[in-house]
Amino acid sequence: MDLHASLPSFQAMIDALPQIIWTAPPEGGASFCNARFHEYTGLTFAEVQGAGWTNVIHVDDLPGCLASRHESLKLGEPWEYEYRLRRFDGEYRWFLARAEPVRDPYRGTIVNWVGTATDITERKRLEQEREVHLAEVRAQAEREALLNRIGAAVRSTSEPAGILRAAVTALGQGLNADRCYFVRYNQARDQGYISPEWLRSGLGLQPLAGLSRQMSLYSVNYDATFMAGRTQVVDDTIAFAPYNAAPLLALQVRSLLRIPMEVGDEKSALGVAMANAPRQWTEEEIRLAENVAALVRSALESAHVQQRERTIAQHLQEALVPHPPTYVSGLALASFYRSSLNEANVGGDAYDIFPLKEESRSVLCVFDLAGKGLAAASQVATVRNMLRFALYSHTVLSEAVTHVDQILVQQNLLTGFATLFVGIYDDSSRLLTYVNCGQEPGLLWRATTGKLELLDATGPVLGGFDGGAYQERAVRLEPGDVLALFTDGMTEIGPNRKTLLEVEGLQELFVQSCIQASEAAVAAGLPTPASESRHAAAAFASSVRDALIARVESYAGGAIGIRDDIALAIAVAAPE
Repeated sequence: MDLHASLPSFQAMIDALPQIIWTAPPEGGASFCNARFHEYTGLTFAEVQGAGWTNVIHVDDLPGCLASRHESLKLGEPWEYEYRLRRFDGEYRWFLARAEPVRDPYRGTIVNWVGTATDITERKRLEQEREVHLAEVRAQAEREALLNRIGAAVRSTSEPAGILRAAVTALGQGLNADRCYFVRYNQARDQGYISPEWLRSGLGLQPLAGLSRQMSLYSVNYDATFMAGRTQVVDDTIAFAPYNAAPLLALQVRSLLRIPMEVGDEKSALGVAMANAPRQWTEEEIRLAENVAALVRSALESAHVQQRERTIAQHLQEALVPHPPTYVSGLALASFYRSSLNEANVGGDAYDIFPLKEESRSVLCVFDLAGKGLAAASQVATVRNMLRFALYSHTVLSEAVTHVDQILVQQNLLTGFATLFVGIYDDSSRLLTYVNCGQEPGLLWRATTGKLELLDATGPVLGGFDGGAYQERAVRLEPGDVLALFTDGMTEIGPNRKTLLEVEGLQELFVQSCIQASEAAVAAGLPTPASESRHAAAAFASSVRDALIARVESYAGGAIGIRDDIALAIAVAAPE
């Protein structure tokens, strides 16, 4: 018995519903559709009866719809599927179809299926807009992450060549290109020089780097866009220059993205290319390449500034921290210097070792100017030259230091102050006369007893305030005794600021280094400085210095623990 024919009031009710209502027998097809379906599709029941309903479903959605419905019919389970349904005017809208099986109350077998189809077009539109937005957000996040990775790679080095290598490698990989390179142009000579270059492995590409190319052979070099300083986008070199593409194709450059750059007076470019196939570069890819070029330009400019600073610092270092002699009358010497700043090879710490007019007397100085870098180094010359003049002019050490202090204070020659250890060693008497102006104590290791003596401060810092009083003291050096003069960079060092080495820690490392050098000399059958020639003393001084620096760096945990400039002078009393 036909349920719908026997219940006309039921049909009138379901015809009034906003959803499409349909029924289907277990074997498939369609046995009933309400008026809403006919109004929507413009089709009669005869036209959709049986399998005719499939004609109004979008061709892309039909296979999945039929497979899902067939599976539900086979299992006897509720069915649900989304598809696009064609309206009478040809427009497709999204619908959600749901169907429930109707079972025989006695046998339990399925006798019919009753389904609904609800218009979800607006919901799908919102979902699609959300997906587009999420895709844009994800793409933006990926671009920013890629740009951050490239930026980190570029900033990982301060050398121009390293910056360029990092940039072309990261950009080429990030854009999934075949090659990425940096090219410098010399228009006067009609040349372009490529270096460095990144190539995708496994493609057998011909390297372009290392050879000069004649610019006039390649039409892209004189494109108006590029010559005007704007990014050049070439999706296909054949389409770009159909009569002049052969030179680029011979170099395996089929598609090209090139961003002009100017660093100083040099015209150059960052290029990204596909070797054998065209590529449509997206706005996001173009923007990313331009951002990388801006990063590279900024990093190169900074590197050039740092290079100039290093060049200035190198000349300053040669002038302010000259290589000390390895031997002065009665003393074998070894020294060490390191600046705490990467941009400068000098700072406010320095040493100065030189003979006085008397052949038997020599000066040993270690001093520390407040501050770091070039600003502090510029004042080193002031103190160093004034001290040299005063030591040549005065016969009494303490008077020479007092004179220097007065001039520094009265003429306001220092922005801060200086600490200073200055000693005069007289080889004829073996006496070291010294003044310590607030400097770290000199360390004196006695070769015969293994004991350590401290040469503490004998006056205030230099140039700090008017009226400073300085005393001088003297100590006798015996053959083999080792003197260490150093700045606070050797003590204010450590893996963190809570566990600095301090003077006490350095004393222990210094004694260990002296003992190590002595034992190593004995084990190797070498003469000790107390028993033989000045050559043994020189070798011993270098051995103590190397052992001490190694121990200090080990305690600090490497360069990361170095927080200040370091100046160190080791002197070993040689035999007569």
